[in-house]
Amino acid sequence: MLTHIVGQMNLDGPVKKEPTDSNRFGPAPPVDAEPLKTVYEEDPLKVLKYWPEEHPKFKGQPGDDAVTWLSRLAVHLNDRSAHPAIWHKVGGLCLGGKASDDYCDAALAGTRPKNWDEFKHWLVRLSPLGTSPAALARELGALKQGPNETLQAFYARYRAWMSCAKLHGYPFDAITSFVNCLTKGLAKRVFEEITRCQVQRTPLDLDQVVVTAMEYDSAYRGDAALASTSTASSGSGSGKRRTEGGGDKAGKKKLYCYNCRSKDHLLADCKEPKTERQAAYEAAHPPTDKGKKKA
Repeated sequence: MLTHIVGQMNLDGPVKKEPTDSNRFGPAPPVDAEPLKTVYEEDPLKVLKYWPEEHPKFKGQPGDDAVTWLSRLAVHLNDRSAHPAIWHKVGGLCLGGKASDDYCDAALAGTRPKNWDEFKHWLVRLSPLGTSPAALARELGALKQGPNETLQAFYARYRAWMSCAKLHGYPFDAITSFVNCLTKGLAKRVFEEITRCQVQRTPLDLDQVVVTAMEYDSAYRGDAALASTSTASSGSGSGKRRTEGGGDKAGKKKLYCYNCRSKDHLLADCKEPKTERQAAYEAAHPPTDKGKKKA
């Protein structure tokens, strides 16, 4: 009797199960996939095929940084699956100028490096005029953002210095050093934002500090461009009114107030309190006697 009742309840057939998340997006990849086997390249010439132009030959000239060059060479050799036993040979083929001459002299004398560690120490020893902690300190002191240099362009220069400093183990604070290299006004704004976030227990990392500086720098340059356009247009309109005696205002180009951004009046007729933007612009562009109107 109970079986008959259950059969009548299931007249529409068995209830279909909802697909699980694992089946909804297609079959899952096999869990026990075999790891990719590394096949090393043992021919130095094949390793150097299609060598990137961003990694030029090391010539050993005064100021050339052997440590940085070797570190980047190791990255390329590892990515190209070069056999560790030929790394020093590839390095020798990547030398030029004085460094190549020294390498050939060492080969003739039987003192050429026989492995990667010997090659690194040999090259650094023959490049005493490369980067040093004192040189890094001097470069950091001279590393400043130019008055007309965008934050993106300056950060590219700072990042290059920072990469070299890390490779040499030079101690420095990445955030403080970066902000100290900015223009005076921009550095002040960024330090204020860093302090505010520290008080709120949400400290910023270097990437967040760079993004903050980029936003402030972009906003400042945008306001400066608007102010320059407004000043130039206002000066052109004033000259036209003086020429025409100020009698005809119908052909005057309509401008906006830089202080309150209103389009109903000019800056000279603004009755709103002076904003920080206007005060900063007036401080950076003080009026001259030539621009004053005669009584």
